This record gives sequence, C-alpha cells and structure tokens, in this order.
Amino acid sequence: MKTFSRRQLMALAAGSLGVASLARRMDAADAVVTEIEVHQITPDYEDWIAYQLNHHFGPQHRSVYVAHTKNGLVGLGDGIHETEEIVKKYIGSNPFDWIGDETSLPLAMAMYDLMARSPGFQYIGYLGRSTDPGSP
Repeated sequence: MKTFSRRQLMALAAGSLGVASLARRMDAADAVVTEIEVHQITPDYEDWIAYQLNHHFGPQHRSVYVAHTKNGLVGLGDGIHETEEIVKKYIGSNPFDWIGDETSLPLAMAMYDLMARSPGFQYIGYLGRSTDPGSP
C-alpha cells in the first residue's frame, strides 16, 4: 500500500478538483504577488474578561497581511508576526504555487484568499454572499 505525505495528498486532492487547470488558465503574469503589507495590531479584549486575559496572557499582538497582485486582487491573512525573509518568499510568486504549503499560516490565508478571488475559482469553490465585496 502506497502512503502519501500530507503535502502530496493536498496536491492530489487539489488536482482532482481542477485547481491545477484553473491555475494554468489564469494569466501567470497577472496573478503574481507584487506587494505584501504588514500591519501590527493589538486588539482589545471584551470588557467582561479583559482583566483576566491581560493578567494571565498580556496583550494579544497580531499581524495582518494584505497581499496585492498585479491584476488588482487583494488577499487578507492574520496571525503571528513572520520574519521579513519569509514574507519576501511570497513576493513574485503565483498564489497557486503555495497550495498545501506550511511555511506560514497567516500568509497561506492571504494566498488562499487570493485564489478564492481569482477569476474562475467560483466554479469550483465557495460562491460567497452577495453582501461580501469580494464575492463574485
């Protein structure tokens, strides 16, 4: 019996859904990530539990990543702060190159958001709500 790694299984599943053919249909020159903005935030806790959480865990520092492509798509991701070296790996690449990658969860969120907003993806993925500005 052949065993698959998690990455191989994700690539196999994505291929069976037609994501690979969709990535080929997208204009590779337009789907390139050109810039990633990093915003540091510290959201406030809810009043009823703020004292306990601040006392035991301190303030919650987060980073919000805003990935831009050449064709004007914007993808969002949030999580822990990543080093500049990791962020630079994503610049100049196609979001579909990062399917199943575990380099950075927050940046992977931004890449999957870009994939979901790309033309044609709505045929195989979530259609979204009509009130969502990013939905088709």
